[in-house]
Formats: sequence, structure tokens, C-alpha cells
Amino acid sequence: MGINELEKYIKNDMLDEIYRNREEKLHKSCEQDKKEQEWIAKEYPADYETVVNAINSLEGVKEEEKRKIVNTLDEFCMREEIYSDYGKEKFYKIGFCDGVRMIVESLKAI
Repeated sequence: MGINELEKYIKNDMLDEIYRNREEKLHKSCEQDKKEQEWIAKEYPADYETVVNAINSLEGVKEEEKRKIVNTLDEFCMREEIYSDYGKEKFYKIGFCDGVRMIVESLKAI
């Protein structure tokens, strides 16, 4: 099979599938990353539960207002996570696809 025939198979759908498979493998390697990033939790110990507990322990604030604050915090956290995931996926997917296309172009030159 020549490079021109190979190029026919390298379409966006195929790259998406290859990318998803690679993403799954990278996800599995995240366990090691968690161990290497333990310092973050030590350096910045506040987590979601701590913040919610702090909100719920506020004196002089109605329960309804506390729920509104927690709901707003939930929406904010979700928005930030979605933005972060979108940016990471876009960055890595574009880089991955560019790398595959560069390999194909290099093979054409041979």
C-alpha cells in the first residue's frame, strides 16, 4: 500500500478513534501522576467538602442562602472543569492530529 492509499484512510473520523484510544491509555497512566502530584493537596489543602462545610457553618445566614451559595459554587466548579477539559482536549487533539499528518507528509517525501 502506497502513501496515497494510506492517506485515504487517515480522515478525521479515523484520527478521532485513534485519539480516543490514546486518551484511554493516558487516563490509565494518571494513577502515577496522582502520586507525583500529592504535594498539591498538601500545599493547597482546601477541597470542595471543606468549603461547603465552611459555608454551612456560617452563623447568621439562612439555610436557603447557604444552599444558594453552595449551588453557585457547584455551577462555578462545573464551568471551570468544562472549560479546562475543553481546552486540554482541543490542545492535545490538534497536536496529535498534526503529528500524524506530519508523519504522513514525511512518508510522502520518501
